[in-house]
Amino acid sequence: MNRRSLTVAISAFVGMAALVLVYRSVHVKPMSEMRETLSSWSSGKSQMESSLLDEARVQRRLDELVGHSLGQDTQLAEHRLRTLLTDLCARATLDEYVISCKEPKSVGNPAAAENVREFSREMRSTPDFISQETVITASGNYESCMRALALLEAQPWLARVDGLTIVPSGKERLLYDLTVTVTTVVLPDLATESTGQDAYVHEPYDEALAGLASRNPFVVIPDPPPVVAEVEHESEHVPPRPKPKPYGEWIITGVMQTEDGGEVILSNAKTGASRSMTPGAEILGLRLSVVGVGYITMMEGESGYRVALGQSLAEREALIE
Repeated sequence: MNRRSLTVAISAFVGMAALVLVYRSVHVKPMSEMRETLSSWSSGKSQMESSLLDEARVQRRLDELVGHSLGQDTQLAEHRLRTLLTDLCARATLDEYVISCKEPKSVGNPAAAENVREFSREMRSTPDFISQETVITASGNYESCMRALALLEAQPWLARVDGLTIVPSGKERLLYDLTVTVTTVVLPDLATESTGQDAYVHEPYDEALAGLASRNPFVVIPDPPPVVAEVEHESEHVPPRPKPKPYGEWIITGVMQTEDGGEVILSNAKTGASRSMTPGAEILGLRLSVVGVGYITMMEGESGYRVALGQSLAEREALIE
């Protein structure tokens, strides 16, 4: 290849490269950016159409939010908030409560920060609502603190309860320092002058209050004593003691000599009954043996006893053999 042909080839290559660069910068890049823009617009259009189809529900939700706000102006809303929270603390029987409202903050549409191209500069700079953060500090017993929390949870004019701190004070832990952070919302472009003027403190649900106050986590409840199962021991069989014989009730009231061996009369001092006995007869395990002059002899097995006239059988005297 001669020098002229080489020059022509190089010139042609440089021209083609320049043409490609011009094509990409003039056509390909703008077309790519335009496709991305069209794709973004198409996505935004689909979201908008979907939102329009759900317009009624969204509008109801907006009306509900407006109805729960406390006014169109931040100063008026703060005044109403302080009044309501003061009433709430009094109903909870809290002591030394202080209500501190922080500086209101404007909050923009979070979608504008995510999709800047779909929102104009004016839309990005216009706040959607104003957030009012308020801190409540107070003291009281455990029941008062729990009632305050239940009341705060029940208020529709509070957007949310952001933070909660309960610190027991004193060794007996009968009082507690309570700190609660809450947030309200002001909607200046949707609210009217009458918005929030009828707001009041709603009573909490009984279930919510009972659940909060059911157990104090700051008080240690001792474990119940272990249950000891009672084991029934079989008691040793002890035969009942025999009832003593009523020897003392029977008294010798008469002794008579007869041809048949004699006769003795015994009277029962308790019942008044009387009994006549001759030798060989038995009473209370004692057998009449001999009827003497002014006495009798009675046998109990191989043992003999002497009982004098006027004595009871309990006063019998053993005979010495």
